[in-house]
Amino acid sequence: MIFLIGKGFLGEKIVSVFKKKGIKVITAGIDGRVDYSLDMTDGQSLIYLFKDLNPDIVLLPAGITNVEYCEAEKEKAIEVNVEGTRNVVDSCRAFNSKLVFFSTDYVFDGLKGSYSEKDSVNPLNFYGKTKVQGEKIVEGLENYLIARVSSLYGFNSKEDKKNFVCYAVNELKNNNEFSVADLVNCPTLIDDVAEAVFVMLEKEFSGLFHVSGSEAISKYNLINKLCDVFDLDFSLARQVPAITHWKAKRPLNSSLDITKIQLHGIKMSSVEEGLIKMKKQMIYKKG
Repeated sequence: MIFLIGKGFLGEKIVSVFKKKGIKVITAGIDGRVDYSLDMTDGQSLIYLFKDLNPDIVLLPAGITNVEYCEAEKEKAIEVNVEGTRNVVDSCRAFNSKLVFFSTDYVFDGLKGSYSEKDSVNPLNFYGKTKVQGEKIVEGLENYLIARVSSLYGFNSKEDKKNFVCYAVNELKNNNEFSVADLVNCPTLIDDVAEAVFVMLEKEFSGLFHVSGSEAISKYNLINKLCDVFDLDFSLARQVPAITHWKAKRPLNSSLDITKIQLHGIKMSSVEEGLIKMKKQMIYKKG
C-alpha cells in the first residue's frame, strides 16, 4: 500500500498519475482534500496512523517550500521540514516502510551549476538548510529514495498554489509588466516527477537521484519560451539582478545533472515540451 503525506501541488499530481495506472494512493495532511487529517509534526498521531495503514511505501512531498517564509520563520521551518521529516522517518523505520523524500536544488550554492548527485551540498538559504537536514535524516533508513527537484510547475486545477509559470501566465494575460530575476535552474513539470517516481518504485530504485527538467535555463529565457507557447507578449517581462529584493539568498545557477536517471531510461521534458503539455491540460480543464 502506498501512503502519501502532503497532497499539495506535487502530491495532487502524484495521486492523479498513479490512479491512471491503477494504483490507489492513501493520502494524509493538513489539507481537507485527504483521506486522513494529519500534522506530521505530531509524531504520536503518525505512529497511530501507521499502525492502522501499515504502508509498504510512504511518499513525502509535504513541507514548507516558501523560501522567504523559511528565512523569516526559522523555528517553524525546522519544526516542519526537519522534525516533521524525522517523525515520518521514525514511523517508516518502525513499520519497515520505504520512504520517498522530495528535496530541492536549493541544497546547492549555485556557483557552478549542473550539479550531480556526487556534488557536495552548500545551501545559501534556510529553506535549503532544512532540506539538507531532512536528507541526512532520511539517509538513516535502510530503504529510501531521495528525489531532488527544481522549480516545479504544471497544472492540476485552478486551485493550484501559484508556481512561477502560472504566475507569469496570469500576469502576461492581464498585460501586467513584471520583474524576472536572472537565475538559472531546471524547471520541472510535476507530471514528469510523478511518472519518474512511479518507474523508480516499480524498478525498486533506492538512494539519491536528481529528478528535474532536462534543460537548464534562466527564468528570463523561460518566460521567452512561455510567451511563444502561450502566445503572450514577452516585452512585458523585465530582467533584474537576483540579489535585489529577497531576504533569502538564491543560488545563481542551481541546475541539476540528470544523467543518472536518464541512464535508467527515464525521460524528463525540455522546457518547451513541458509548457506544451501544461497548456493542453489547462485548455482541457476549461472545457
